[in-house]
Amino acid sequence: MKGLTESYEYMVNWIGGAEASGFTVPVDVKKALQAIYRGATTDPLTGLQNAAATREYVGRRRGEGNAFVLYDIDNFKGVNDSYGKPAGDMVLRRAGRILRAGDLRGGRYSGGADELI
Repeated sequence: MKGLTESYEYMVNWIGGAEASGFTVPVDVKKALQAIYRGATTDPLTGLQNAAATREYVGRRRGEGNAFVLYDIDNFKGVNDSYGKPAGDMVLRRAGRILRAGDLRGGRYSGGADELI
């Protein structure tokens, strides 16, 4: 089974080949493909890659001499339990902004809410 990124790249290449052969691919089709890919690979709360896209990214880079850092937000469950889900969501949005602001490629790593890479 192809991963999300590989499937997306295949479609982008297919569109490029069609255009090189003289076919016109409507801009709406290109934008729709980009929106579908973003929706399938982006965590809507943090703006980071979702867990599936992050695992795919890490898996494709095994053996390439990369380093990955796993962030686990301490006592995150306590924030949700004590202050409610909106407060926990605020913590996750802030963590996403911090990771996106740096030169880091961040993403959710697991189904658990508090694990980021």
